[in-house]
Amino acid sequence: MTEKIRILFLAASPLDFAPLRLDEEIRAIDKHIQTGSRRNSFQLIPQFAARWDDLQEALLRHQPHIVHFSGHGSQAEEISVMDDQGTNHPVDKASLVELFEILKDNIRIVVLNACYSKPQADAIGRIIDYTIGMNKAIGDKAAIAFAGAFYRALSFDRSVRDAFRLGKSRLGGGNIAGADTPELNWRQGVNPDEPFLQQREVLREDYADDLMSALAHVVSGTFQEDEKKLVRSAFTSGRIVLQRDDADVDDEGTSGERLDVAVHKNLVHLKADAQTLRSLQERVNPPPAGILPALPNLVFGRENSLRDVKELLGIYDDTPQSDKSSLTVVRGVPGVGKTTLVSVLSRDPEISKAFYDGVLWTSLYLGLPEQEADASKLLSLLAAWGRALGTDDILRAPTIADATARLSALLRDKRMLLIVDDVWNQAHAVPFLQASGSRCAVLVTTRLTKVAEALTHAGGTVYLLPVLSEESSLLLLSALAPAVVEQFTEECRELVRDLEYLPLALHVAAGLLKAEAKIGLDVSALIDGLRKGAGFIDQEAPIDRVENGTTPTLAALLRRSTDRLDDQARECFAFLGAFAPKPATFDLAAMGAVWEVKDPKPIVRKLVGQGLLEPVGDQRFQMHAILVQHARSLLTD
Repeated sequence: MTEKIRILFLAASPLDFAPLRLDEEIRAIDKHIQTGSRRNSFQLIPQFAARWDDLQEALLRHQPHIVHFSGHGSQAEEISVMDDQGTNHPVDKASLVELFEILKDNIRIVVLNACYSKPQADAIGRIIDYTIGMNKAIGDKAAIAFAGAFYRALSFDRSVRDAFRLGKSRLGGGNIAGADTPELNWRQGVNPDEPFLQQREVLREDYADDLMSALAHVVSGTFQEDEKKLVRSAFTSGRIVLQRDDADVDDEGTSGERLDVAVHKNLVHLKADAQTLRSLQERVNPPPAGILPALPNLVFGRENSLRDVKELLGIYDDTPQSDKSSLTVVRGVPGVGKTTLVSVLSRDPEISKAFYDGVLWTSLYLGLPEQEADASKLLSLLAAWGRALGTDDILRAPTIADATARLSALLRDKRMLLIVDDVWNQAHAVPFLQASGSRCAVLVTTRLTKVAEALTHAGGTVYLLPVLSEESSLLLLSALAPAVVEQFTEECRELVRDLEYLPLALHVAAGLLKAEAKIGLDVSALIDGLRKGAGFIDQEAPIDRVENGTTPTLAALLRRSTDRLDDQARECFAFLGAFAPKPATFDLAAMGAVWEVKDPKPIVRKLVGQGLLEPVGDQRFQMHAILVQHARSLLTD
């Protein structure tokens, strides 16, 4: 699953105006998108009978990439939405521009499919990459035909200019009046001939200037609230790359004064010492009360997942907490970024507002095989939560059950988010779940399917964290090794495809590419080698995965799953990697043949339970590319 382009369809046909066929327009858009080769890249979100307040709420809630307005417009440079009685409520050009200035977050295209909307589109074009408006009145039939053809072209991976021209051609070739009515604008620096789905956002000059100024003010502590919001939004949307530079730390370990900020096409790179970076992160995302995981230096392509998990936690609705499931389990393959997601989520302002008593986090990777994890380890983790709540009493509890009861008493009246990270054995998570008060919510992460299913058996929701989209993956690689990606763009695009968009693998690949380029060796040959998996599995994980003072290799991180298999299942997993096609998908018959067993289902259940295989439908199963490499490495151990 990859991030989709969200199209927000805003429609208004006031009762005191001639009715419009708005349902036919959205039907045409949906129908034509579904014909395209990239139809799964789009999500169409309808908002009918739109009022002015609805526009604001829809932009805030859905954070669309494309905004399509269908309705009436006037020569007075107004569009018509509806009031509470369903009649006309005109919105002037200045108000519409201001709305997009404030809520432009992810928006790349604005289509104003309304009469006389060209002046509004021109004005919005100063801040949005692409805008389409109408230079005169346009009829229902023309508006519907143009919209259908435009989105069909995007769904076939064409450029915005191609899509626009095909929309006009649909009118001209179909003898529909109005082929000269739509007009397209694009912002300076944007290439209208590059396929839209492959196009990386170019930072607006004014946005980059504002962001750089805001960063400097936040670091110096002289920032305004809107500057903090700007930096926070840029960080969570992957527009800022934080780079640690210890050159400014003097002999006594005191951080220096220098802050390097530079714009590189679609990213702002900020380099500073560790203390300055930490101070910046804490000012932008003030830590709530409790215990929190460390913030990552880089986040890409997780806007959808952050919003999805917040929705599962119930922060967007008015349902009483007692009527909701209080447990959400985030599951995903090793290295997909589960801890990164909850790290950002733990400091999210909407989370802080909803869980106003704070956040408690713990990691349940105990560094021991499941059967050896003793009560003292769990007791110390429960006691840490107790200390955060103001008491050392839990550490003196004689049993886990008693510690759980004491912690439960402390949490009874608290409104907190409890994060139990990296769960390997559902029994270890149970005390933390049992201790949660009725007003708390619990967020668990695990790579194991069997753990996710066991924890939610009696209630709760499992959220499968997807890998990154192709564009977010290339952006991540570009952020970490910009010169390499700029010189070898297409080769790097093939590389992220072969690594199947896994953040951990992309981090490791970027480090190798950057090091190779620095010493002047053949980067193209290294990319080819990485695509084939040569030596990849033995590389160290990123620095933020340091454990007990050392950074484990990728193989060590992945062995945590395979070490828990019995000998037969581990051997079968290894042989599966040796015979894996691209992409690595298998049916039951193929796995039975490779393993030379009559009934492969018992072994398949074990591998799925450990998160080493994923069901993809029709009794077929998929193994991620990095797990294929790990499986092959087991044959040579």
